[in-house]
Amino acid sequence: MMQVTQGLCRLAEYPKEYCADLINIFIDSIIEILQTNDHITSHDICALPLGPIGCVQEPTGASVDPVKLDDFNFKSTVSVAYNKTWPTKILHITDIHYDPKYVGGVESEEVVKQCKKMFGCCRVGNTGKPGETYWGNYNHCDTPKTLLEASLKKIAEQHPDAKMVYLTGDLVRHHITELDFETLKADTDYVLGLFIEIFKDIPLVFAIGNHDTDVFGMFSSGSKYGNAGQSKVYKYYQGWIEKLWKNGQITRKPREIEWPQNGEGYYSIPTKERLRLIVLNSNIAYMYNWWLLADPNLYHAQLQWLQDTLARAEQQHQKVHILSHIAPNHYSLLPSWSQQFQRIVERYRNTITAQFNGHSHLTEFAMFYDSQKPTEPIGVAWNGGSLTPHSFHNPNYHVAMLESGKFSVSTLETYTIDLGKANKDSSKVPNWELSSNMTEEFKLKDLSLKSLDELVQRMTKSEALVQQYWRYAVKKGPRSLSELSGECKVALLCGIVSTHGKNKAKCEGLLKGTNWSQGTGICAL
Repeated sequence: MMQVTQGLCRLAEYPKEYCADLINIFIDSIIEILQTNDHITSHDICALPLGPIGCVQEPTGASVDPVKLDDFNFKSTVSVAYNKTWPTKILHITDIHYDPKYVGGVESEEVVKQCKKMFGCCRVGNTGKPGETYWGNYNHCDTPKTLLEASLKKIAEQHPDAKMVYLTGDLVRHHITELDFETLKADTDYVLGLFIEIFKDIPLVFAIGNHDTDVFGMFSSGSKYGNAGQSKVYKYYQGWIEKLWKNGQITRKPREIEWPQNGEGYYSIPTKERLRLIVLNSNIAYMYNWWLLADPNLYHAQLQWLQDTLARAEQQHQKVHILSHIAPNHYSLLPSWSQQFQRIVERYRNTITAQFNGHSHLTEFAMFYDSQKPTEPIGVAWNGGSLTPHSFHNPNYHVAMLESGKFSVSTLETYTIDLGKANKDSSKVPNWELSSNMTEEFKLKDLSLKSLDELVQRMTKSEALVQQYWRYAVKKGPRSLSELSGECKVALLCGIVSTHGKNKAKCEGLLKGTNWSQGTGICAL
C-alpha cells in the first residue's frame, strides 16, 4: 500500500519527503477501515473525494437510512412574543488557521509552487525583509501569532457589547503532515486559551472544523476504532467546549450543554432567552472522511438527533441557530447528507432562523428553497469568511445583529484588515475597519428571505452585480481585482441556491433568465 500510494503521490509531483509523511499519517486509519469492511470497491473509494466531480455520487451499495421527520406541528406557525430577548450582537469568527511556525519574508516562485501544492507556505522566507509580511501574507500562508493576538484584542475592544462569539472551526494550520494529537492539542490550547483570556465576559460557542483533528479530514464514529479513530479528539474538544460556553458566566449558572450519547463533536445549548443553539459536526460527511467507507451510515445518527432536537425546540416555541463548519450545500459534503439536511430545513423552517458556517473563506450566503415550491425561500446560511489571509484574502470577521424576539439576522457587517496596507508599517497595530454592511452594499430593504431572494434574482439580470458580490465574497482583497468569466459567474450563483454540489435544478432555472454570457467551460479562479 505504501509503495503504490507513494508512487501515485510522486506522479502528482509532490516532494518525496512530503509523500512519505502524508502516507504515514493516514496508513493506520486506512488499514483499520479496510479490515472493518471487506466489501469496499474502487468505486467506493473514488466516490468520496471525487464524488462531486466524477465517479458516482455515493459508494456503491450504500444504503443510508432517511431521517424520520416528526409530523408537522401547527403550533410552530404561531408567533410567540417574549420580553427581554437576548442576545443582540453576535460576533462570528471562523477559519483562523493559526501557524506557530510562520516565517516572514517573500518566498521564491519555485518555493511557492511547491508549498501551494502542500497547502501552506511562509516557512522559508528567503527574499525581502521579514517586516514586509509581519502581519501575514496573501500567498498560501496561514495566520501568524502577531496577527492573531492583535486581531482578537482589537475585536474585543471594538465590540464590548457583544453577547456571544460564534467560532465555526479550523483553528489549526493547513500543514497537515505536521499534525498529530499532541500538536493539535498544543495549537488548539493556545488559540482557545487566547479567546478565553481576551473575551473575558462573553460566552463562546465552537464548531469543530475539518482541520481540527489529528488526521486531516478524519472523523470516526464513537470509540469503536481504538487509537486509529478520533474518540480521543472528541473527548478533548468536549472539555474545551464546556469551558468556552461557561466563559463570562461566573456570576450566574449557565444552561448546561446537551450532549448526545455518542458524543461525536455535536451538541445543543438551550439558552434561557428562548434561543436554542445547535452545533453540528458536519465534517462527519466530509468527502475526505474515509471512515465513511467503513460505515456509510455514519452520519445518520447526527441527522436524526438534529431532527429530534428541532422537534423539542418547536414544541417549546424556541428559535434555533445552527452552527457547523462546512455549509450544508457545499460540494465537499456527500450529496446524501445535504439532501437529508434539506428535508430537515424544510420541515423546521419556522424554527430555524439562521445558520452560521465557515470553511470556504468567503463571506457568502446560501439560500434554501421549498422543494415543492421552488420560488419560495425557506432559510439562509451565513458564511463568516476567514481570519486567515490564506489564498489571497483580507482577514475578516462578521458582526450580526439579531432581530428582537425572532433571532433572525437583521444586520450583517463585515470588518476587514487591508493586509497590504498593514504590512507597510509593521510597528503599528492594524485597524479592523468596517468593509461592508450587507444591506447597504446591495441596496436591500432588509435581510429577510424575501429580500435575499430578490438579490439573487437581480444578479441574473446584472453582470455588474455578480461582480460586486464576488468582491464582497473575497473581502475586497487581491482576488477582487479579477474579472469573473461567465463560467465563474454561473458557479457563484449556483453556490447560493444549489442544495448540494450535484443538484443544479434551482440554478438552472435561474440561469434561463440571465442576460450575461454563461461561458462553456469550467470555472478556474
